[in-house]
Amino acid sequence: MQHYVIAVLAAVVLGGCLANTQQVRGKLGVPFALKPGQTAVVENLQVTFDEVIQDSRCPQGVDCWWIGEVNALFTLKLGSKQETIGLGTIVKFPRDVENHSIKGTNYTFAGYKLAFLSAQPPKGPLETEIPRQDYELTLQVDKAN
Repeated sequence: MQHYVIAVLAAVVLGGCLANTQQVRGKLGVPFALKPGQTAVVENLQVTFDEVIQDSRCPQGVDCWWIGEVNALFTLKLGSKQETIGLGTIVKFPRDVENHSIKGTNYTFAGYKLAFLSAQPPKGPLETEIPRQDYELTLQVDKAN
């Protein structure tokens, strides 16, 4: 009986750890959502949402002169090609954020274009941080022109 309880507990713990790293099946031209650590596969392209590196969106209840944006890191992989890139939700030009090179709102890799469309949840009240694991980013992959 003791071995059975340990096996069940191990399965529950392991299942909880694997739930965040599961693969999402995506389709060309159709938006899909990822949480941190998740990977989407669109055709043969793998897109992994690594982490949010900055969230400068305007907090609830505050009047801001700029709406702000979310910047995140993604790992792209196709066959033996792999690259980690930064993308943001609004600013279209390349720049450095938190010591990372942000390419803009979209990036072309191995014949595919990845676009960072939006981020959830909305920014909360001032001085409230969103836990990193609560982010869900909406992305879209298309064939590059």
